[in-house]
Amino acid sequence: MAAAGFGGASGFGPAGDRDRRDEWSDFGTESDEFGGYSRGGAGRSARGGHYGRGPKNDTRSKERLHDRVCEQLHDDDELDAREIEVSTDENGEVTLTGTVNDRWEKRQAEDCAYRVRGARHVQNNLQVQARGEDQQSQTSISPLNE
Repeated sequence: MAAAGFGGASGFGPAGDRDRRDEWSDFGTESDEFGGYSRGGAGRSARGGHYGRGPKNDTRSKERLHDRVCEQLHDDDELDAREIEVSTDENGEVTLTGTVNDRWEKRQAEDCAYRVRGARHVQNNLQVQARGEDQQSQTSISPLNE
């Protein structure tokens, strides 16, 4: 019967782990007390709440910021970023230029840039233009002196 408890109610294995997690499901809430000291109160959670708050003067180099924004644009499988150019400066400003297919892609590119840690402002100068439209307009323009 040594193996009978494995995975069951004995606390070992997946079922036992799941039961144990349920016992601790509200660990870290405002009512937790640690040795008589309550970490919660006044609307503050017992756990952190400080994500994204780094040390003073924590800045990303413009090259690192540029690389991260390009990675975000590249990794978004719903965005065609082939005609987007990215530039960054030392103050964390990201500038997007080029063309996209529709307004949704323009907004999505801006959102991708804002998701990058260190991007303080995104200047979205993208133009909405269908990819084939640019080539058609260049071939249909004729010189005035014909």
